[in-house]
Amino acid sequence: MVCLASVGKPEVQWLRAWWAELLVYILLPVTLTFVILYSSCIHREMRSALRALFLLMVSFAIFAGACLALGAIALIALANLPLSRFHY
Repeated sequence: MVCLASVGKPEVQWLRAWWAELLVYILLPVTLTFVILYSSCIHREMRSALRALFLLMVSFAIFAGACLALGAIALIALANLPLSRFHY
């Protein structure tokens, strides 16, 4: 995530739009995943357009799974955080 933020920060500042940050942080991992999957030997027997669409859907599924896993880890970490250490 730190690498993703360091790569995406100059583009987001150049565009000066709040929605560009979300776009960069979603498109960068999905594009990288798609390129890796497309260069692999997964379903080479499929037609080119159908294979590209299939691998794009798999890339989005991997991204969604990674986001859900990070959310679950954060939820577990916050649930196990001892609140008794904080004094007001």
